[in-house]
Amino acid sequence: DGTTGTYVISVTREAEVSGDATLSNLEISSGTLSPAFAPTIRTIRQVWKTAYQAYRLFQQLHFSGYSGLTVNDAPTVSGEGRSVALAVGVNNITIVVTAENGTSETYVISVTRLAAQSGIDMLSNLEINPGTLSPAFTPDNKNYEAYVAHDISSIEITPTVGIPDYSSLTVNGVSTVSGAAITVELDTGVNNIPVVVTAQDGTDDMYVISVTREAAQSGDAALSNLIISRGTLSPAFTPDNRNYTASVENSVSSISITPIVRSSGYGSLTVNGVPAVSGAVINVELEVGVNDIPVVVTAQDGTVAEYCISITREAAVVPVTGIIVTPSVISSIRVGAVQQLTAAVVPENASNTNVLWSSGNPAVAVVSASGVITAVGPGTTTIRATSVSDSNIFGQCTVTVLPADVPSGGNNGGGSGSGSGSGNSGGSSGTETPKTPETPKTPETPETPDTTHEPETAVNLTDTSGHWAEANINKLVALGAIKGYPDGSFKPDKKITRAEFITILINALKLSAKTGKAFTDTSEHWAKDYISTASAYGIIAGYSDDTFRPNEIITREQMMVMVVNAAKLTKVSDEAVFTDKSDISPWASSAINTAKENGIIGGYPDNSFRPLDNATRAEAVTVIVKTLELVK
Repeated sequence: DGTTGTYVISVTREAEVSGDATLSNLEISSGTLSPAFAPTIRTIRQVWKTAYQAYRLFQQLHFSGYSGLTVNDAPTVSGEGRSVALAVGVNNITIVVTAENGTSETYVISVTRLAAQSGIDMLSNLEINPGTLSPAFTPDNKNYEAYVAHDISSIEITPTVGIPDYSSLTVNGVSTVSGAAITVELDTGVNNIPVVVTAQDGTDDMYVISVTREAAQSGDAALSNLIISRGTLSPAFTPDNRNYTASVENSVSSISITPIVRSSGYGSLTVNGVPAVSGAVINVELEVGVNDIPVVVTAQDGTVAEYCISITREAAVVPVTGIIVTPSVISSIRVGAVQQLTAAVVPENASNTNVLWSSGNPAVAVVSASGVITAVGPGTTTIRATSVSDSNIFGQCTVTVLPADVPSGGNNGGGSGSGSGSGNSGGSSGTETPKTPETPKTPETPETPDTTHEPETAVNLTDTSGHWAEANINKLVALGAIKGYPDGSFKPDKKITRAEFITILINALKLSAKTGKAFTDTSEHWAKDYISTASAYGIIAGYSDDTFRPNEIITREQMMVMVVNAAKLTKVSDEAVFTDKSDISPWASSAINTAKENGIIGGYPDNSFRPLDNATRAEAVTVIVKTLELVK
């Protein structure tokens, strides 16, 4: 009937039997294969840390048809993980792939499992060069300090790890090895240098060395300020001025001094020899009188600046308790007569021995500033010497003035030609008109001269040999103008009085005696004749109060006026030639310039003249010798 039936036979022809037994990939659960996997590399190594006891392998065949796959002889399938236990040490893990045709390939992973790690990662030693660690190194201490000078620009650090096996070691971020020195550059100031040790198990420790490199050394040794607790510095403080003075009352027995150094970095500071710090107060005890207090600053480089404060502590005030005027009574003095009074202050060491003289009745008698009374009119009055420091303390003298005597043969033009007559013309001696009164400043008296001795007795001189004025002294001695003292000395450096100078000058010039002005304070003086002669020749004029003050120490400017007048030198301009011209009295300026012009004086090396300084016997002799050379 045409019905058909179909039968199907499925015949499977096997594929060609594969001979490929390679892996296409091989993975491990932790770590990294070395070298990286490649199908052709059969041996791979891996180091495992102690903590890993097992790991999983993930392998994948290069093809889908394979006959067998084992890991350490344990069957597995492609692409699945397989756990393998690890022993300490090297573990060789074998992976065998068998192809369909029976071909096989073996891969080996050598996994090294490290021995158990203790975690010890500390250093056993840490050294630096140069410098010294502080505190001394111990493994447990992690922080250290060190200091180096500014000229140290780098430092060597040598760390030594305390375990033989460690993972890494760095110094200031740079890898190094145990026991090796590594150089680290230093900046000025603090340098924090970390030293990091990492153990094999990953733990680490950090040591830090703080190295301070000093700033460049300063050479500034100046102060920026200097402060005292009492008194005032003179001049006002400036860093460049090194010397100051100050005065305090006697009640101030100590003073606080605060020096402030200009540079923040300095070497040392002392006040009166005692170490100090900038800005700190140092107390200094004061003695009566001048106290020289040094303030010494030493810079870092050794430069030294020394400041000195001269502080004068006043002496204790010794009050005046009494004044004795001698004589205390003058029972009879004629009108026109003069007499010297003296005032002795009690006690002798009183702080202020100056007195003020005054007359109770100037119509009867007047008194000069030096205590010379002049009888003015008949009557009785009191002359008083009052303490300058206490007006309630005074001494006095009662003076009775009698009418003037009427001289025999007196007439208006009388006189013997010597100036001693009582007539108004003063005789016909023709005495020269005195120069303009000197009106000198009162000279300081550094020592009390002998005001009572007669001119010196000639003896052999024992103290002039080698003296700078020896030749000039010998010249005047040879001329008979001056002699030594009875003890055989000349005392060349002793101050000389006005009377002594005039006496030597008159003798040296061999001037004939004349009668000149009668000064109110020379009538009883041993040198009155010499003083009178000098006045007659116009060498001196005295003071405006008609005194000569013979016992005062002569000043250099007074001496110049006298020798220029004595030599009758032509006066030169008053224009100042010395640097201390402001100290020269106007009345002496021309004479000083004239003396310099004529070589009598030369001044001091600093071109000063020091007009108010007192002259010595040697200086007086030298000036007179030079004057004699001009007169000749």
